Parts: sequence; C-alpha cells; structure tokens
Amino acid sequence: MNSNSLVIDALDERWQFFSSNLERAILAFSEEAVHDLRVSTRRLLAVLDLVRLLDPACRGKKLRRDLKEVLDSFDGLRDTQVMLLISHNDLSVQPGWESFRAALLDKEQKFLQIAEKKLRGLKVEDISRRFTKIRAKALLIDHQDSDLLAVVDETYQVAVLRLGRVDSRHVETIHSLRISFKKFRYMLECVHPLVPGYSSKHFKQLRDYQTLMGRIQDSEVLQQALGKFTSKGNKAEMEPVRLFFQAQYSNELMAFHENKTRLHDFWRMNQEADFPWSVKRVEES
Repeated sequence: MNSNSLVIDALDERWQFFSSNLERAILAFSEEAVHDLRVSTRRLLAVLDLVRLLDPACRGKKLRRDLKEVLDSFDGLRDTQVMLLISHNDLSVQPGWESFRAALLDKEQKFLQIAEKKLRGLKVEDISRRFTKIRAKALLIDHQDSDLLAVVDETYQVAVLRLGRVDSRHVETIHSLRISFKKFRYMLECVHPLVPGYSSKHFKQLRDYQTLMGRIQDSEVLQQALGKFTSKGNKAEMEPVRLFFQAQYSNELMAFHENKTRLHDFWRMNQEADFPWSVKRVEES
C-alpha cells in the first residue's frame, strides 16, 4: 500500500467510526457511547492533522473546530465519571468518601443533561459536508512514503522536546507531553504499514506509556475536586481521603518519572537514524 491510498483509507476508516459512534450516541446516549465517540473523535482529528501537515492548504479549520466542540462537550462528564470509577477498600469505611461520591453522582447527572443537549444540537450535516470537502482535497495531494514518515518524525520531535521540559514541580509539563504524545500515537496508528519491521506489540507499549500520564491527570482532577468539596466545610471528614489520594498521586508521578525515557523506544530520533527496534534486533544478533 502506498502513502496516498493509506491516507485516504485512514480518513475513510476514521470517519466511518466517528460518524457511526456519533449516531449511536445521539440515538442512545450512554457512558459507553460517549467514551467511544471521544476516542473516535480524537483519532479522526489525528489523521486530519496528518493531512494538514502534508499540505497546509488542507487545514480543515471549521471541521477541526466542530470536532473539538464535540470533545469539549464531554470534558466535565468524563472527569466526573472517571472519579466515580475509583473504588478503594481502604476508603469504604470513610464517611468523607461516601459523601464525596454522592456529590459526584449529582454532578454526573447535571453533566449528562448538558452533554446530551449539546450532542443533539450538533449540525451533523455541516460536519459531514466539511469532511467530504477535506477528503476531496486530500485526494489531490501528491506525496511519497517518505513525506508521510517525515510528518510523524515532526510530530514525534515535538513530544521529545516536551519530554526534555518535563518538571515534576510543574505537572502541566507532563500534560503538555501527554497531548503531543497522543497525537503522535494516533498518527502512528495510521502510517505503521509503511514502517519497516513495525510490530503490533508496540501499540500496547504506546498505550501503557500514555496511561502513565493519564493517571496523573486524573489524580490531579480528583484532588482539585476534593479541594473544592472540602472547602464547603468537610475538612476533618475529608482529611483521610485527601491524604490517601495525595499519596497515590505521588506514586503515579514516581512511576512516570521512572519510565519517562521509554519515549525514545517508540520512534527514530531523526530521518537519517534507524528505528530503535531495528537497532535492538542488530544488537541481539
């Protein structure tokens, strides 16, 4: 498969997943439908970024704005549901945890109503029309396999740069790395058939690395929510809960810092360098 057909196939496949998940979420709004829609939206945005980097004329500004609005609609709901999924036997006897969960359940219902309303208000026909326009432009792009890999090189270099800026005292530097890494990961899912010696086992390693950073973000969101809840007069009751999650947060930061340099195992450092798995194979032989 050449790079031209690969890009179009990726566009078509990700559009199909996005549109089917969007339709399912509108017809039967549920937690699972929202999750699938969020993931398919991010993957579609990644291939649109790929097209834009191949040809700046294919910006798709309005389509990208539409898709980001879809994601923004679910931010509060997603954060609340992640916090509700947390269940610890160590906290089951703490009255503070139960009262906090009750508050989260109330908040979830409000976010569900807001998200469902926004979802049903989307102009689906406009989104579809804008995608069709971008796809037509993508068909006209003349590029080689090396051009496509160069786009991934560029995206990966952004992640490497942000890795160098990571500072545990400033957790936003980790979030910045996570955003750029996620973009790299979703692009790589598109182009991997062009990559010599690429193994499907690498996908799990990419997901695990992203999960390390995702847990930090989720813990930070939870601690912020705990802080707001505690400020309403539940300080003594919430102290054991706060200390528990503060310790968990510290452990997650430590786990990430112990593994952060694994980023260098996922791609080549520049266009002239060998892929890390090729170097490892030669060393083992």
